[in-house]
Amino acid sequence: MDNGDETVDTFPPESEYYVKWYDFWKDYSTIPEDVFENLTGPEHKFRNNNPWGFNPYAVTDPEGASYMYPFYYGLYRRYFSQSTEIKLDWQSLINKYNEAKFGFDYTLYDIQMVSMMKPWTTYYEKDMFFASPYKMSFYAQDKLEFELMVLNFGARFDLFDPNTPYYPDKYNTFGEPLYLIDTIITDGDTSFVRTPNTEPDTLYGGGIWPVKMAEKKISFSPRFGISYPMAPKTYLRFNYGHFYQTPQFARLYTNIESDVSTTESNVIFGNPDLKPEHSISYEMEVESEIWKNIFFSTAVFYKDFFDLVGSRYVKMINEEYFIYTNEDYANSKGIELSLGIYERLISFNGSYTLMYATGTSSNSEEKFNNYSFFYDPETGEELSSITSSKYVDFDQRHTFNLSYSLNTNYIDINKYARDFEITLFHVIKSGKPYTSTFASLSNLFDNSSRMPWGFYTDMKASKNFSFGDYKFVISMKIVNLFNIKNIINVYATGSADTDGNLGDLKQSDFTEEYVLGDPYYDSRQDIDNDGKVTPLEQYNVYLATYMDYAYNPHNYASPRTIMLSLEFGF
Repeated sequence: MDNGDETVDTFPPESEYYVKWYDFWKDYSTIPEDVFENLTGPEHKFRNNNPWGFNPYAVTDPEGASYMYPFYYGLYRRYFSQSTEIKLDWQSLINKYNEAKFGFDYTLYDIQMVSMMKPWTTYYEKDMFFASPYKMSFYAQDKLEFELMVLNFGARFDLFDPNTPYYPDKYNTFGEPLYLIDTIITDGDTSFVRTPNTEPDTLYGGGIWPVKMAEKKISFSPRFGISYPMAPKTYLRFNYGHFYQTPQFARLYTNIESDVSTTESNVIFGNPDLKPEHSISYEMEVESEIWKNIFFSTAVFYKDFFDLVGSRYVKMINEEYFIYTNEDYANSKGIELSLGIYERLISFNGSYTLMYATGTSSNSEEKFNNYSFFYDPETGEELSSITSSKYVDFDQRHTFNLSYSLNTNYIDINKYARDFEITLFHVIKSGKPYTSTFASLSNLFDNSSRMPWGFYTDMKASKNFSFGDYKFVISMKIVNLFNIKNIINVYATGSADTDGNLGDLKQSDFTEEYVLGDPYYDSRQDIDNDGKVTPLEQYNVYLATYMDYAYNPHNYASPRTIMLSLEFGF
């Protein structure tokens, strides 16, 4: 939501500046707090949201696990975030050869997360954090445009302050609190102020402070670009740049008020001292006009990703835990061939991209999620954490793009057909990698298998109308025009619909019959509504529940979606 305004002013004639202010907020909870308060026991695990009243993986326990359906059993989580941003941009055409740009950006955040549990919930841990981090950045850019060369120089300075205390040693916290609680009484009401404990009471043995403030992170990003004519109608372009990205706040603040003595091993500790993720990009392109209004280009690119956030396993004498650290690396490289044809009525663009992307991990939680596989199932011995390079999840080997447009804005034509534009976009992508069920211990998580290819077609059309001083634009956009069912994620079986566990139960495993009045009778399982649930009905419900669970719509790209819009101006 934009609660600000934008002003434009003009200095002597070639300079202008922009001031912008934004305020965004979001408030979200898993279930209403009153619903959480009224949960009386574990019988509410899955019944409230399970249309079948059955858990396919816990048939011997009618009160089995709850992860099949939304609204986590016995768990209440509330998230709140608000950000206030101020931006200042200034640009000036110093002379006909030189254009300069400067900018400043400041963003203040207010983020809160509260996670509560019922006493009979053991899997999830209690967690809460309140933080007010802020970001500040400044950039400068200079463009020098000569007859035979264009140069771009730029630099960006970023500062990020996590603005929170934390335990650097999750094992030796010595009971020192992260926050000092001050009580303030105002008009008979008691409120609490959380003051960071920046100076713990004692310097403990070994020079370890149990509590410290997260350090400010400063980044400097130089960037450079050049465009040079190699021959008539042929240009060489080269771009080089450093880029930094602040880790997601959940990676910084999750479980920061906990230690290993109060937390189960199935959680990851946040790390407020994570460094920004750093990438270095190189790109070189040669573009030629091979015929009138026909352009062909070849581009090669290379990009390194350093200090990516991963999850590190820490093992101590009596404890073990995971914590987010900057320990992962990735790399992408490739080549892109492009052809463009531009005429007054029609235009065409086509490209092919060949890319290779490798790295030590595909996401921050990969090592944590796969920790149970780091033990040899035969010997029980611990396997070393996998840190060698492999194809990562975003390794899209082949991509074909094709688009063509019809535009009547620039031709002499009947007034009713004028100001009309329609564009078709076609994309063909090879499948991304995944690790198959059949991967051996020697190549666990190697991403050596591939998902199916994807075929996408979108359409965009618009028509402009004018009535006196009033202008209208009617637009239509269709995503997935042909409604193709493209797979974007699969289970380790290679299927988007089957995780390989359906064969765990057979019809012969269901032997009990439940009648109306029996504590295990459930009307949702009584398919013929005769007052009893037979073993056959239980088996059919088991199959239906399994398919309901395994058939995940997020494994497929969006179906055909049509969007209409009307713009009005005067």
